[in-house]
Amino acid sequence: MDENGNYEIYMTPDDFVRSLRPNAMQPENLGLDKFLKYNPKKDPLPSSTDNKDDDTIFSLLGRHGLISFSDYIFLLTVLSTPRRNFEIAFKMFDIDGDGEIQRSEFDLVGSIILAQSAVGMRHRDRKVTGNVLSSRVNSALSTYFFGQDGNKKLTISQFLKFHGQLQRGLLKIEFDQQSPENGYISRMSFAKLLLVYGGFDEMKRRKFYKRLNAHDEEFPQYADKGITFKEYESYFDLLLSLDDLDTALSLYNAAGVSLSRERFKHVVKIVTDQAMGDHLVDIIFALFDADNDGELSYKEFVQVMKQRQFRGLEKPKDTGVTRLLNALWICTKSTITSGSDS
Repeated sequence: MDENGNYEIYMTPDDFVRSLRPNAMQPENLGLDKFLKYNPKKDPLPSSTDNKDDDTIFSLLGRHGLISFSDYIFLLTVLSTPRRNFEIAFKMFDIDGDGEIQRSEFDLVGSIILAQSAVGMRHRDRKVTGNVLSSRVNSALSTYFFGQDGNKKLTISQFLKFHGQLQRGLLKIEFDQQSPENGYISRMSFAKLLLVYGGFDEMKRRKFYKRLNAHDEEFPQYADKGITFKEYESYFDLLLSLDDLDTALSLYNAAGVSLSRERFKHVVKIVTDQAMGDHLVDIIFALFDADNDGELSYKEFVQVMKQRQFRGLEKPKDTGVTRLLNALWICTKSTITSGSDS
């Protein structure tokens, strides 16, 4: 809020993660549509956002890591779009083939995405969020990508690095929200993070948790072993290769070959070129070995992991993802036509 009482609503990175998680609760000290007011020229930074040790992408974006509504829509789009799609989009818009795009091109595409997004249209002129369809969208993100003067250019490698930093930042927040002790979260906390975007009702989720508890009672050798952030992060690396994993597991299934723990570890090693720890494999089988026969129920496992990969945002209609490529193609054709006319 400024001296004249004008304000814009922002969210913290923790708010952003809560907005993605089904049934996540608002902090107890805040009610619905109630906010902490902050004047950057007069007020000290709210303690929840003042973390000098924060090395996530949110702190690098400026504005103390706070996220505007326009930034929020753009970040949803990034999270729900495979990296490969962005590579294609950049190549389509990169007319001169130098691997770079300018700020004006980025802002134009961003405006089109936001204007055609179902979420953006619902909030286009609301008092709470402000007018999100203004000519300059994603100001914090644009400054991060193109500098204060807007003269820098953005390469696909820089954007993909941002994509990876965004994912890692969210993983770190998710991990920290589980209240780790001495750098470890419990097996049950890890299981909840795997299942949170699965779309299950409470009864179904309890069945998964019951399986894990029963398994740990029967096989206590891993029961007290926690999960580090590095292990949690490495598990997400597996999700980045989920399509390849799905193909490999389906081939085994079609051939009538049982998916034992050792075979699953072998497939993971082939797909990711990294070995998965035995205790992580143990949790996966405890959750997704439905009949307790030592074999992975791979279809349910892959279905849940696909939801986990995009945090339940795989449907593009909510974020305008499919319109991203269409917008780029339209703008590309317009640029080509303008160039030929001149």
